[in-house]
Amino acid sequence: MGFRKGREIISGGWENTDNWRKLKIGMSTIQVRKISGEPYEISVSSSTDRETWYYYPGHSKKVRFTYSSQKLESFNF
Repeated sequence: MGFRKGREIISGGWENTDNWRKLKIGMSTIQVRKISGEPYEISVSSSTDRETWYYYPGHSKKVRFTYSSQKLESFNF
């Protein structure tokens, strides 16, 4: 499965470790989605300007991206 980035196909989304190296703090949610694909779950804090995206590889470990003001603030695998 691949994800389209302009004319380029990003292969494997979040499951492809080569794509992890493309992620940079400060990227927009659109940029991250193009690299990592659709998250399994999105959690939005009503008291802060934070949004957390969860990806579930093998349903055993969470891959988490946290955004502030629609910019990537942190991520972990």
